[in-house]
Amino acid sequence: MKLRLMLICMALLTVPCSMKSQEIFVPNAKGDITPLTKAVVMGNKTSGKAWLSFYGAKLTTSLVIDGKFSNTVLPKASTVFYIFNPKNISIQAWKMIPLKTKKDKRELPYMKTGAYSGSKTQIEEIALMVTKITDEIYELRPMADIKSGDYAMVLIENGTPEMIFDFHVEENLPPYPQVSNDVLLAEFNPGGRTSSSSALSSDSGMSASIIRWFFDSDPRGARIFYRVISNVPAEVKNTNESYMTTTPLEETRALNIPGLTYENSANVVIEIKLTKRGYEDQIKRYNLRQALDQQEISGFFEMVERK
Repeated sequence: MKLRLMLICMALLTVPCSMKSQEIFVPNAKGDITPLTKAVVMGNKTSGKAWLSFYGAKLTTSLVIDGKFSNTVLPKASTVFYIFNPKNISIQAWKMIPLKTKKDKRELPYMKTGAYSGSKTQIEEIALMVTKITDEIYELRPMADIKSGDYAMVLIENGTPEMIFDFHVEENLPPYPQVSNDVLLAEFNPGGRTSSSSALSSDSGMSASIIRWFFDSDPRGARIFYRVISNVPAEVKNTNESYMTTTPLEETRALNIPGLTYENSANVVIEIKLTKRGYEDQIKRYNLRQALDQQEISGFFEMVERK
C-alpha cells in the first residue's frame, strides 16, 4: 500500500505544467507583464429597503472588497489584460466591472432582487475586445472610454462572480511599453520565448478577434453568404462567397481573416448577402474597423418579393 501511494505521489510531481492556471497578467513599465492579485472579498452586502420591494423596488446585492484603492495601478492607455483561459471555460465569461468606493471599502454590485421578479444577475459591464493569441491565451482590452477609478476583472459562472481581480486606472499616467508575443509566451509557457512562431497562429492579430454575428430577416429562412472585400490585397486577400446558414443567425465566432490587423481593418469590409426563392437578393457591407470597435456585425434585412 505504501509503495502504491509513493508511486502516485511521484506521478503527480512529474506531470508537466507549462501553462498557468487561469491567471490574469497586465503590462508594466519594463515592457514585461505582471500578474494581477485577487481581490480580498469580505462578504456580501444587501442595500435597499426590503418592504419597498413589494411596491416594485429592488434590493441590490454587492460583494464587499477590502481597501479603498487597489495596489495595482494601470495607465488608461495600457489597460490590457492577458488571460490564460482553459478551453472548458468561455472567454466571454470574463467581465470588466467598475467598483463603487464606499469609505475604506469598495463594492461590486452584481444582483438585483424583487418581490415578484426574484433574483437576477445584473452587472454594469464594460465591453471588451477579445483577441485570441493561442488556443488558451487571450488579450482583452476595454472598448469604451474609461475614466480614472477602480475596476475589477471578474469571472462570472452561473450568474455568480467566481474570481475577482481588482486594479486602478489612472488617466494621467503615460502608457507602458507594448508587450511582445515572445514575452507573453515566455511567461505563460516557460521556454517558449524562442519558439513563438510555432506557438502562435500565423494570423494571431485581429484575425482571431471574437465578435458577435447577428442577422435576421423578414421573412426568415433566407440564406446568408459572406465574402471579404479588401482595398489592401497585398495584406488581406479578397475571398469568394461562402455560405453560413439561414436566418436567424446569432453566434459568437472569430473573424478568421488572415493578415487582418487593427491598422488595416479600415480598408477591409465584410459583404453579407441574403437570398431567398421568390425574393430579391439583399446585400449589406460592414467596415471591419467599425465591427472590431463595436465587437459586432449585425443587421436586419427586409426581403422584397420579386415581381
